[in-house]
Amino acid sequence: MVETERWSGFLLLVVAAAAWAGSRSFSYLGGIFCWVAAGTVAFFGLGLVGKGSLRPRRVPLSETPGGTWGVATLAAGAIAYVWLIPRLGFLPASILFYGVTAWMLSRDRNAREGALSLGAAMLVAGVFYAAFRYGFEVPLPEGAWWAGMRP
Repeated sequence: MVETERWSGFLLLVVAAAAWAGSRSFSYLGGIFCWVAAGTVAFFGLGLVGKGSLRPRRVPLSETPGGTWGVATLAAGAIAYVWLIPRLGFLPASILFYGVTAWMLSRDRNAREGALSLGAAMLVAGVFYAAFRYGFEVPLPEGAWWAGMRP
C-alpha cells in the first residue's frame, strides 16, 4: 500500500531540485528553460504533497489508474524523451512524447483519441518551442530535424 499522491509529489520535488541544481552553471538565457520547467514541476509536486497530506489515500500500486505497467511505461518514455531531444530535436521529440503520453492516458485508445492527442501535442510543443526559441531566445537542441533542412 502506498500513498501515491504524496510519493509522486516528493518524486517531482526531487526532479525539480535536480534540474535547478544542474542548471546553476548555465548562462541566464540558457537557464531560463530549466528554471521555468523546474519551477513548474516543483509547483505541481507541492500540490500533490499538499493534497496527499490533507486526504491521504492508501492504495496498492497495482490499483492506481496507470497500474504498475503504466508507471513503468511512462518512466521509460521519459527516459527515451530525454535521449531523443538531442538526436531528433526539441520540437519533434516533444510532439512524440506528449502525443504518446496523452494517448496512453486517454480512456479510449482508438484512432480518434490518437488524432486528438497528436493535435494537442503539436499545439503544446509548438507553443513551448515558440516561447522559448523566439520569446526567451533560448537555443534549443536542433537535432536531425532542423539540421537536415539547412541549405
